[in-house]
Amino acid sequence: MISSKKMLYYIIKGIDGIITPLILLMTKIILVDSSVIVSLGKMRGLILLPFIECASIPSIGKDVYFSELLTRKYAFGKNVGISNFCKLFGPLKIGDNVDINYNVQIRPQTVIGNNVGIGPNTLFITDTHELGNEKKRVGKHKIKKIIVEDGCWIGANVIVLGGVTIGAGSIIGAGSIIDKDIKPNTLVVSDRSNKTREIRKMNFLRKS
Repeated sequence: MISSKKMLYYIIKGIDGIITPLILLMTKIILVDSSVIVSLGKMRGLILLPFIECASIPSIGKDVYFSELLTRKYAFGKNVGISNFCKLFGPLKIGDNVDINYNVQIRPQTVIGNNVGIGPNTLFITDTHELGNEKKRVGKHKIKKIIVEDGCWIGANVIVLGGVTIGAGSIIGAGSIIDKDIKPNTLVVSDRSNKTREIRKMNFLRKS
């Protein structure tokens, strides 16, 4: 027999499954960006504001997906911008002055620090599974936290796996797969995080 506490949990989750799509549908009513309205992204952010802990109104692009706004915690700092087609799964925390480009997916238990830039199509995959036996290798689901410290630049098409911390001031080159901790001020330029070098001074990098 299901306990009353568990029954209440399922009822709340069911309500969330109805309410969250309705909230997201409201953000889709704004279909076409116009130069007349300065920031439609801010208007979308204003719609979501009651459901997200924010230091200021975030700028939200078109078709940005949030999982379970009522029962999962989302905490945003100041000046957060999330571009079109991103998918966010709470609980997650995003710091100040963070720019998230197109089609980024951020899974639960991800923490992103201040002054971070994230390129398009990047994945933060905190989900994994325990190793099962030969009859079923995919075992019990579990979450491993990801931390991106302040000042990092994450390039396009990067995959960050669970249990990883990317140290402050690091640069992750496009297409890299990060499967272990990255020390602060490190440049990663390969398809695996084993080819790295220290960034001694940020100002030696060519400005775009």
